[in-house]
Amino acid sequence: MTYPHPATRPHGAKSLHTPLRQSPPLTMPPAIPAIPALARPLPQALSRRDCLRLALATSTLAALPGLARGAAPQAELPAALRQLMRQRKLPADSLSWVVDDLTTGDRVLSWQADTPRNPASLTKLLTTLCALESLGPTWTWKTEIWRTGPLIDGVVQGDLVLVGDGDPKLQWERLWLLVQRLRQAGIRGATGGLLLDRSRFDLPPHDPGAFDNEPLRPANAGPDALLMQFQSLQLRFTPDADTQQARVAAEPSLPGFEWPSAVPLNRQPCGSWREQLKLRVEAQGLALDGSYPAACGSLNWPILMPAEARFPHRLMAGLLQDAGIQLGSPVTDGLRPPESLKVMTLESPPLAEVIRDINKFSNNVMAEQLFLTLPRGSDASPVSWESAQAALRRWVEPRLGWPSDSWQVLRGSGLSRDTRLSAAQLAHVLMAGWQSPLMPEYAASLALAGQDGTMTRLQSATGSAHLKSGSLRDSAALAGYVQSRSGRRHSFVAILQAPQAGEHRAVLDQALSWVHDR
Repeated sequence: MTYPHPATRPHGAKSLHTPLRQSPPLTMPPAIPAIPALARPLPQALSRRDCLRLALATSTLAALPGLARGAAPQAELPAALRQLMRQRKLPADSLSWVVDDLTTGDRVLSWQADTPRNPASLTKLLTTLCALESLGPTWTWKTEIWRTGPLIDGVVQGDLVLVGDGDPKLQWERLWLLVQRLRQAGIRGATGGLLLDRSRFDLPPHDPGAFDNEPLRPANAGPDALLMQFQSLQLRFTPDADTQQARVAAEPSLPGFEWPSAVPLNRQPCGSWREQLKLRVEAQGLALDGSYPAACGSLNWPILMPAEARFPHRLMAGLLQDAGIQLGSPVTDGLRPPESLKVMTLESPPLAEVIRDINKFSNNVMAEQLFLTLPRGSDASPVSWESAQAALRRWVEPRLGWPSDSWQVLRGSGLSRDTRLSAAQLAHVLMAGWQSPLMPEYAASLALAGQDGTMTRLQSATGSAHLKSGSLRDSAALAGYVQSRSGRRHSFVAILQAPQAGEHRAVLDQALSWVHDR
């Protein structure tokens, strides 16, 4: 019994999960990455008036500085940007910057374009375009429930099995819906337990604090074939002036996992409120040994649960309990037996929707889930990091034509110190996305400057650019599509590599303003 997400297809309609036909290879001449324009039929004959109009438009375009077909790209940094970098004591070669005209395909500006850099989260531009074109925008992940024995009087004579497919958006609300539908299907319990089959991914143990020493950040969650709620518990603090305490609520409910119902208020500034709470997370619960600043008002704190807290097991136990489905054994990990029977399927939102969350909000763990989905279609064996990397290369080689030794991507999110891509290669990705039949889905996945996602902070190009940002300790980056004040559209890539690069985002903003003001 299948329950498609309403945004995926109407009830009863045939699934559209057939991968798209592979797009033709792109060629890259020495100066710029050139992508064949989409063919458009021309009228069989042009009137004299049409010919004059065409000639006038062509001559006007050629007269624009830097935009004429085949014009050499600007090879110097603008004076204002050079001055800003000098003020910040940044060497000029710490920046890579590429601007392409999307109408003509010409390169407008090229600075350190071919220097290999760590692009941080700009890696997601490559991951999501590869997924869109190889899996298709209607691709969905399917989380399944199976039973290992017959159903007698509403009770499964054996175990229920929840089989993960790597769904990046397996939030607890959707799991609640799955359990409710299980109850509506007449299942009131099982003589055994619930097995969580997470065998779709074959990955080494994940250390959430290894990258940045912040093991409680939900962004540091590891990929999981059953990634539930990003393995995170959300705490909400609400000050109560009458009791001089802050009430503490948590969701989702986790049976057997405890937390304090309230903490004392203090009169400290709100800036370091998390440190003031002195949180400790243990296997059976969490403790708050400090106090909460009253000046903060109501705030939320999402916390990544450690593996020993058994978050997915507790979450499913609570959902089944709330639905009145009783188990004879605890929720535990296990594999689906070959002879088991499928009960129902829960489909994810379509890929086109998922990549909007990935790119607009730079969601790392969702990007890794997507990266590990790329090998689909090659075989049904469990997916590893190595097989995902190979799948990406199988798409890049015919589609973009990059030499194998000119780039390296080890993780789909960019959360790696060893990823290497040049600004020219990322500009190539953006041009490929612009020329793709799936351009609307791809461009709409990027954050709108000054309005949503990670780009709400921007003060320039508001509403005129769809952008992706990137940030690591020594790398800050910005890229996307920009409509300039003249009405022309450009792709734009800027990568700054320097100690504490995030403190110098003004350089990237200045580069964006230069493109927008053209």
